[in-house]
Parts: sequence; structure tokens; C-alpha cells
Amino acid sequence: MVGVAWMLGFRLFDRVAGIISILVLARLLLPEHFGVVALASAVVAFIELLSSLGLDTILIQQRELTRDHYDTAWTIQMGIALLCAFLLSLAAWPASLFFHEPRLQAIVYALAFGLLLDGAVNIRIVDFRREMRFDKEFLFMAVRRVVAVVVTMISAFALRNEWALAIGIVSSRATGVCMSYLMRPHRPRPTLVLRRELLGKSTWLFLSNVVQFARQRASDFALGRLTGASSVGAYSLAADLANVVSQELVSPINRVALPDLSARATENAISRRFDLITGQLAIVLAPLCLGLSACASVLVPLLFGPVWASSADVLRVLAIAGLIAGLASNIGVGFLSLGHYRPNAWIHAIGAGTLLPLLIYGTIADGARGAAFAVLAANSVTVLVSLFFSRAAMNYGPIDFALRIWRPVLAATLMYFVIGALAAQLAPPAGSLPAVARLAIQVVTGAATYLVLLFLLAALFRDPDGAERLTLKLIRDLLQRRRRNKAA
Repeated sequence: MVGVAWMLGFRLFDRVAGIISILVLARLLLPEHFGVVALASAVVAFIELLSSLGLDTILIQQRELTRDHYDTAWTIQMGIALLCAFLLSLAAWPASLFFHEPRLQAIVYALAFGLLLDGAVNIRIVDFRREMRFDKEFLFMAVRRVVAVVVTMISAFALRNEWALAIGIVSSRATGVCMSYLMRPHRPRPTLVLRRELLGKSTWLFLSNVVQFARQRASDFALGRLTGASSVGAYSLAADLANVVSQELVSPINRVALPDLSARATENAISRRFDLITGQLAIVLAPLCLGLSACASVLVPLLFGPVWASSADVLRVLAIAGLIAGLASNIGVGFLSLGHYRPNAWIHAIGAGTLLPLLIYGTIADGARGAAFAVLAANSVTVLVSLFFSRAAMNYGPIDFALRIWRPVLAATLMYFVIGALAAQLAPPAGSLPAVARLAIQVVTGAATYLVLLFLLAALFRDPDGAERLTLKLIRDLLQRRRRNKAA
């Protein structure tokens, strides 16, 4: 709980810092300046895939580590960074020609230097996660973010061009190098003595990351090619909103869950812990995602104006797709904690293979909304495949999964229909309430409905190990501990 709180705190801190930065920079720089750096970042993201070896994941999962593990991982990390920086430098000139943007070349060179700095980061900062010291990880990431925002703003005041953004990116990476050695003193020694052990495991993590990257970007390419920029914009806005609810919550939990599960001694202990985390995640994620879906028709026009109304239909579907993916996201963490790296690669590959034809068909049939339904279907298939692998790896199959999540999901589904019926009664011209009031009524009614239904189901179907009961016990224990600390 404490670890998740620190990681959610950083997500909130990062969002606020980003909003403040954009509000200032938008008044100092032109859209073309942002565009140049965005194009350069796209080139960097493609090259940077080579560095997605998951060495930190391997070190967290490893029960016992020696100095050779750290030094070999750092040497591989540094070597990959050198390779990426070299390839990025080679791509700078062709990229500037391809995008017809001569300013791009120098920016890409600067970002290549930033990649090189990233490779020099102290590998021992992975110990923060191994030791569950997420307060230190928060400090490390927050200082980097603050330095980047401050340096970018100062540079923007001084330069008034795209170099302000590039300098901010490089300053963040340089700060990361300095902070990593200050917070965890370590003098790495170049060695490749354990390269076979680390690279043998990282190959599957690399393939998993590549397939996942392709899967995440597929919708942009399909919509951009088949329907045009307006559909891409409508879909992207809805996807961002859906991710704020699902991924922004799931990612910090998974980041904490990996070292927590890896510390378990037996497969049975990992399976029980995984089951508890899944249930607690369902309690929070189900009402948020289904509530977002139910309120989409009011929320989107209220936040972004009536011109974005088409995004509401997309959001209704993507919010449910995010729920399905989020509920099963811990399965991949369970595989990693057991040292099984192949299943995740296969799962993402099957998911991508399912998504691509559905995406093309859905986009042709119904534009952005059709693409959203394709993602929903592909996520459902991916979850079933994940549970198939999980049955073999952790003796945790579809029935175990369903038994753990059915109460929160049923309560949230009933809440969804209550909000829908309420929205129909309040919608103009039948109702004259402003959009803000209608949204507030739907949110309050939905939250109350969900809590009543959830605890009614928990009372009717008693489960001493249920996530609802254990979550209440955990909250009660935390409150009692806080009272004792105050008394002391």
C-alpha cells in the first residue's frame, strides 16, 4: 500500500509538473518548435527499442545477486546505449530529409547524446525496488522531473526555439546519472562474465517489448492510413482519457507488485499473493473504468467542447477495454516473478496477431469507434490466452480469476446501468441542468450505488479471504497504526 501510494504520488506529481510546463512553454514557443522535437522523439523511440532488454526486471526477479550481476548488467546497458546513440546519429540526416525539416538533424544529435547519458546510469538504483524503498525511487524520479521543467523553462525564456525542449530532455538524463551515484554509491566495472545468463533471459523481454510497442502504435497507423487525421485525433483523445484511469493506476501497482511477488519463496505463495492483488485491483479499477464509460457522453464535451463529441463513443468502448486489460495485467508480473520470460512475449504476439486484422476491419467499417471495438476484442482474447499460460505456470486459471473479480465487476456493471438510466433522465431537452451538475450527479450516484452493491454482495456471499474483507481489514489496521503513532 505504501509503495503504491509513492508511485501514484509520482504519477500525480509528474502530471501536475507537465501541465505547469505546458502552460508556460505554450506562451514562449511556437507549435513548430514542439513539432520538431516531437518528430525527433519519434525517431528516438524507434531506435530506443533496442535498449528495452528488461535488465532491471531480471535483477529484481533474481533471488540472489552478486557484484558480477550488477557489473555485467551495467556493461550491457552501456554498450546498448552506445549502439543506440551511434544509430541515432546515423539516422539524423535521413530523418531530416524524410520529414523535410532541416532543424531536425541537430536536435536528433542532441537526443542521441541524451541516450548515451542514460546508459551510464548506476544500475544499483534497481535496489530501491528490490528493497521496496519506493520513497527513494520517488525522490530519484521527482528530482529529474523538476530539473527538466526548470531547465526547459529557463532555456525557453532565453532561446525561444526548439532547443529549449531538447536541452530539457538532456538535462533530465544528466540529472539521472548524477542522482543515481549520489543516492546509491557504486563504482561499476566493465565485465561480461554473466552475459549468457542475462542476455538469455532478456531476449524474451526484448521481443515482448517490441511486440507490445507495435501493438500500441497499430491503431495510429491504421486510422491515419485508412480514415485520416480527424479519426486519429478522436481516438487518441479517448485513449488518453481511458489510460489515465486504467494504466495510470495499474502501472504503479505492477511496479510495486514485481519485487513483492519476487520475494515470495514458493509458487503457491506467489499464486496466493497474485490472487489477492488481482481482487484488490478489481475493487478499484472496475468502478472507475465502467463509470468513465457510462459518463463519457457528458464528460468529453464538458472538458473539450462539442467538437470532440465523437470521442465520447470511442471512450465508452476503450474504457471497458482498459478494464479488461488492467484486471489481467498482473498475470505478466506473476510470470516475471517466477523467472518465466517467454509467456509474456507469446501473449503479446498473439494479442498483436489478433488485433491487426480486427483493427483493419473495424477501422474500415466504423472508423475510430470500430478501431476501439477491435482493441476491446483483442484485449479479451489476450486475457484468455494469459490465463491459459497462467494455469500451467502458477496453477491459476480462468475459474480462479473469475471467482476473485466477479463481485466488483458485477457491482460495477449494475452501477453502469444505473448511471445510464440516470443520464437518460437528465439529458436535454428533458432536463435543464448544466453539464457540470449532470456529471456530478452521475458520479455521486454511481459511487454510492457501487459501494452499496459491492458490500451487499460481500455480505451475501461470505468469503473470509475475499479482497473486500481483506481490504477493509488493511484500511482498519492502517488507521489503528496511525492512531498509535499519534498517541506515541
